[in-house]
Amino acid sequence: MEDNSQNQAVNFPDRLLPLDESIEINSSQKLGSTADVYVQEIARKMEGYDSNINCTATGVDNNKTIITINTLGRWLFGVPGYQGNSRIVSEGNIVKIYYSKESPQLAVNFLGAIKSQMEIK
Repeated sequence: MEDNSQNQAVNFPDRLLPLDESIEINSSQKLGSTADVYVQEIARKMEGYDSNINCTATGVDNNKTIITINTLGRWLFGVPGYQGNSRIVSEGNIVKIYYSKESPQLAVNFLGAIKSQMEIK
């Protein structure tokens, strides 16, 4: 996956609904309710997670500090006060990541890279 963190930022919408597309990942283990944390931890370590994006959405932490949604990872998975644009569900050894079919290609490509990374573990 191409690292966009040093390139010009891509414009992203604040919110995309419905989450009408999914990618299915065959996990080596049953993840249950920890699937979202597991997927995000893998994603954080991958090239592309910190790709710069332009998005006007923001989150806010417990100290009322504004969190800008300026990276692909924040846009996909969210931050406090901003839910993100994907949902992760575990069904046995299958993990599904739901996202909008209107998602920018950079996001779709990154989700495919997550699938590839998880399926080789």
